[in-house]
Amino acid sequence: GKLRSNFLGSEFVAYGPGLNPAELDKGAPLSAVESVREELAAISYTSTLWGKKPRGPRKMEVFLPFVNQRGERIMCKVR
Repeated sequence: GKLRSNFLGSEFVAYGPGLNPAELDKGAPLSAVESVREELAAISYTSTLWGKKPRGPRKMEVFLPFVNQRGERIMCKVR
């Protein structure tokens, strides 16, 4: 898998193994589309105060996929 961030380092996405969806051709076969990597988690880290160099509390949001009662993770893929 991979962990990617934006330029500022305030947003992160964790990906599982698989193909990058941006590198697929528009006419890619279904087998290639099905092997696109999944997003496992997303993290957003922001300041809660206004200003150029905020000091103080920060806000972190973590997004995780839903897990059903059987312990199976619901698929989450980039569209």
